[in-house]
Amino acid sequence: MIAVVVAQAGRGGRWKWALLIGILLLLLFRLLVYLHGEATLGGDSPGYLARAEAIVRTGRLPDLTVQPNGYSILLAPFLQGQPESTAKVVVRLQQVLDLVIVFALAWYAKNVLRGRSRLVLLAVVAALLLQPFTGTMASSVYTEQVAMFGSFIGFMLVVYGLRGRLNSARRYCLLVGAFLIGIASMLRVDVFALNLIAMMLLGVSVWLRSRSAWKAALLAFAMSLIIPLTVCGLQYLSTGEFSLAKQSTAWAGLSSWGRTLRRDRNEYTAIAVSVDATPGRGKSMAVMPPKVFASDQERQKVADLLERWKHSGYDENVDAGFAQLAKERISSDPFGFYFVNPLYRMQHFWLNRDGGQFYIVPLDLKPPLSTAVAAATLAGRLALVSLFMVGAISTIKSARILYRHSAARSSFADDFAVFSFGYVLLRTLELGVLGVFKYAALMEIRYISVAVPFALIVAIKGVEFVSRHWRVRDVRGVLIS
Repeated sequence: MIAVVVAQAGRGGRWKWALLIGILLLLLFRLLVYLHGEATLGGDSPGYLARAEAIVRTGRLPDLTVQPNGYSILLAPFLQGQPESTAKVVVRLQQVLDLVIVFALAWYAKNVLRGRSRLVLLAVVAALLLQPFTGTMASSVYTEQVAMFGSFIGFMLVVYGLRGRLNSARRYCLLVGAFLIGIASMLRVDVFALNLIAMMLLGVSVWLRSRSAWKAALLAFAMSLIIPLTVCGLQYLSTGEFSLAKQSTAWAGLSSWGRTLRRDRNEYTAIAVSVDATPGRGKSMAVMPPKVFASDQERQKVADLLERWKHSGYDENVDAGFAQLAKERISSDPFGFYFVNPLYRMQHFWLNRDGGQFYIVPLDLKPPLSTAVAAATLAGRLALVSLFMVGAISTIKSARILYRHSAARSSFADDFAVFSFGYVLLRTLELGVLGVFKYAALMEIRYISVAVPFALIVAIKGVEFVSRHWRVRDVRGVLIS
């Protein structure tokens, strides 16, 4: 229906208004999907809310944990007495943030694909407004949605602000963008490190292309650090600890052994989360897939360690046992541990079936509709990755021209596409490295969500590249004739 309306409008020269109406209708549909669902309160959510309650009750930040207190600071003004009521308010706000993200993506696509076939533009805008990937965490009380919004919109404003002379409008974009980046950075230590490196690389690239813009880049960099450093200062005043989070040493040996395993997402969830309920502690061999063991001897050693864990708790001997197993596996296959496993994990962040729950859960879909949505989600992921690769090639070519010829002028779309490609690459590599040295063997897919809008930006450039070499008839000729 929207396509026919747009096609008819094109005949009368009202294309822009019709496209805007179509965007608003699809945003309304996305909002209705959100309103049909409920806020989910599980996993880490109760901990975030409990720390927010402690902040309001005591006026001080609680003791540091592996999770920064930044998200709890944001939650504190929205406490409603009951956790469920607070979750509902927070989730609605996060859903609004997702609507802003998809609108920004649609606006970017409209500018990049201007002059191309209207059918292509219409299809891309509709896909961006209906895709589930930027909204998979919007209905959960987790840090991901706010971190995604702050990083994406923040860097979009900063990249725009660093173009040309620093007038009042660009200065405003720089300040607001840096503020949003600071908000995102205080939520997770890994996002803080990611945004810090991204800001530094952005500043270097600006300096290489325009020596006169380094002051503006330095200002944005400094502004982006104010909020995370302020949180660290408040933490110091509250508990004497100047940091965003505290490293956990619990189950260090088990974690080191887990990082040597190569397994899919379902196996990761089973091993990392499952607890044998009979004695009340310890993990069960029943959740250990046979393929994770290097040999029957290792399987028996793990079984013995888990049995000891059940009866005596996770003591030093259990920890040392898992640590020794990890050393043996790494020494027997160092190439697999340091190269193959990280590559497997990095691709799994992008090539997976995650996202279908965006529609399946709130709309309570059953087979065959749920199956169709899951299949469409998988097809969407494959399309995203394919178009990202095409867009990456186009973006790299554009970047080479820009940096070889300092006099060459680029558009905001080109500049932001180059930055977005670097951001996706940085985040994926960061998670790959952390999976080797710090985190569990296969981290949750939600960790990549902060980079998803940036990947969509590069994918839009991929569509632009394909449409430049593949003529598509105008939307009026296709739909009306």
